[in-house]
Amino acid sequence: MPHTLAGQTALITGGGRGIGRAVAEELARHGVNVVVTARSGREVHDTARALNALGANALGIVADVAMPDDVRNVVEEAVDEFGTIDILVNNAAMLQPVGLAWEVDPDEWAYTVHVNLIGAYRLCHAILPLMIEEGAGRIINVSSGAARPTSTTVGWTAYSSSKAALDQFTRILAVEAQTHGVSVNAVYPGVTDTRMQADIRGLTPDQFPSVGRFQGFHERGELRDPREPAELILWLCTSAARDVTGQILDINDLAIRERVARDLGRPLLPGPDR
Repeated sequence: MPHTLAGQTALITGGGRGIGRAVAEELARHGVNVVVTARSGREVHDTARALNALGANALGIVADVAMPDDVRNVVEEAVDEFGTIDILVNNAAMLQPVGLAWEVDPDEWAYTVHVNLIGAYRLCHAILPLMIEEGAGRIINVSSGAARPTSTTVGWTAYSSSKAALDQFTRILAVEAQTHGVSVNAVYPGVTDTRMQADIRGLTPDQFPSVGRFQGFHERGELRDPREPAELILWLCTSAARDVTGQILDINDLAIRERVARDLGRPLLPGPDR
C-alpha cells in the first residue's frame, strides 16, 4: 500500500449506502477516520455503527448537501471530532426528475443541480482552506458517464447537466488548488449496483424511453459492485496518485484499471463487459 492513510480524516457525502458506503468501508480499513453524511439518518448511523464495530473511528451526520446550513454543520462537527479534513469525497447525487425538460417540475430540476453540483462546491469552499493550511488534501468528485458531450439520454437534463458542470468544476478547481498541494479529480464509476440503478429500472418506457437498456445491464449481470469504484477512489487518496489532478477518470479505461491494480497490489478490476 503506497503511503499510509492511517490517521487521516475523510468526509464522504451520500455515505449511507452504495458507492459512498463502500468508500467509507475501504478507507476505514486503511485507518482513515471516516465521517459519512446523507439525508437518511437510519442509513448514515447504520454505516457509522458498522464501521465503529470493526474498530474504525466513524461519525455519521444527517445532512442534505443542498442546504447551506447543513454543509456548515457537517464540516464543523467533523473538525470538532477529528481536527481537520484531509479527504473529501463528493458522492451525494440525485437522478430525478426524469422527463422532458419542459414537463418536469423546475423546482425539482433545480434541487438536483443543488445536490449534484452546488453542494459539492459548498463543501469544497468550506474544506479547501483547511487543506491549504495543511499543504495537502484530496478531493474526489463522483461524476458519471452521462456528463460526456456525446451522452444525450432523453429525460436526464437535470442529472446530465449537473454532472457535466461538476466535471468542468473539477478541472478548474484542480488548477486553482494545485500550488497548495491539493489534488482534485472526478471519477466515472461505471454502471454500478446502487439504489439509483434500481430506481431507473422501475421506471416505465413512457417515463424513460431508455429503461430497457438499464434493465438489460441488470439481467446480464453487468452492474459493478460498489466496491470496485471504491477501489479507484482509494487509489486516488494514496501517494501513488500524487501526480494525478484535474482528471476525469473512467473506471472502464483499461490503462487506469491497470495502474490501480499495480499500485495497490490488487487484481485487475473487470472491464465494462464483465
